[in-house]
Amino acid sequence: MIKELEEVLSKLQDENVIIGADMNAHRVRWGYRTNNNRGGYQVDNFIAEKNLQLLNSPGAEPTFQRHNAEGWSALTLASNPTLVNMCDWEVKENESFSDHNFIKIIIRSETHILSYLRFKTKFGGHKKFHTHFKEEINKLLEIIHNADTIKDLNATTEKLQLEILDSCLLSYKIKEIPKTLNISWWNQSLEIKKKELNAMRRRVKKSTGETREHYQKVY
Repeated sequence: MIKELEEVLSKLQDENVIIGADMNAHRVRWGYRTNNNRGGYQVDNFIAEKNLQLLNSPGAEPTFQRHNAEGWSALTLASNPTLVNMCDWEVKENESFSDHNFIKIIIRSETHILSYLRFKTKFGGHKKFHTHFKEEINKLLEIIHNADTIKDLNATTEKLQLEILDSCLLSYKIKEIPKTLNISWWNQSLEIKKKELNAMRRRVKKSTGETREHYQKVY
């Protein structure tokens, strides 16, 4: 798993990343009583080498429970300290109908909603678009040819998108997007209950005999 995570992180070097992974790694700093597991040292070294930040709290409830066994194998890692300061991490006591407990992560961040224009292309305007966009083709080809860094490519991509948008605005009518009403009564608590109910439904379908009868009564 560590190798797979290294590959993912190498592709997301400039991104804010939160990793959730179930690892059989025993270390005191994420909840275990001892450091007697070889995998724990490997994971600890991986966290240090990649400068990752641990969201798990040593005093938290176990993330794994089965009969008399318990563990803290579910780790949550962040790619930088700023991201850690934006997060609240908690193991929930709600019934998960699994050996693993729910983990609740709240990211305190401003949400920016992006909206995009949609154009009426079904009723013509293509010739006009072709005329406007054709005027910019040679300039764009030159910019693409001279781009030799990631920064240049990003700037070129943005320039290309803006030129397409400008040509569309000059050629097509904007399509009206129907507005959707916000559901004021739906909240995070109801979303959690919905997920718990779906988890129980899956358990009922997979179980047999007395176990199935038990889940059916609860469900």
